[in-house]
Amino acid sequence: MSRISQSGPDPARFSPPTKVWGGRQPKSRKLVKRIREEKMLKAHVMMAFGLLMAAIYAVRLASGFSLSDGFGLGEAYLIGGLGLAGALLWSGWKARRYAKRIRQES
Repeated sequence: MSRISQSGPDPARFSPPTKVWGGRQPKSRKLVKRIREEKMLKAHVMMAFGLLMAAIYAVRLASGFSLSDGFGLGEAYLIGGLGLAGALLWSGWKARRYAKRIRQES
C-alpha cells in the first residue's frame, strides 16, 4: 500500500480529487483505472445475478401462482426471492454509478 498518498488535496487543483479509499487518492493513473474497472466488474456481476434471480423467480411465480389455492408459503418464498433479486439489482446499479464517478486523473 505504499502507492497511496497520505497527504491532503493539492491546493493547485480546482476541483478536489474523487475519494477512492477512505479519502485518500492513489498516485498512479493505472491504479485508479484498475480500481474503477474492479468496481465496475463487481457491479456488473451483481446486476447479472440479480437479473438471473429475477427471471428464475418470476417464471416460477408465474407458473406456480394460483389464486384458487390462496396465498401460501410457496408464494411468499417466491415473492421474497423477487425482492432479494430487486435488492441485488438496486445495489449493483448504485455500485455502477459510484464506479462511474471515479474519474481518472488528467
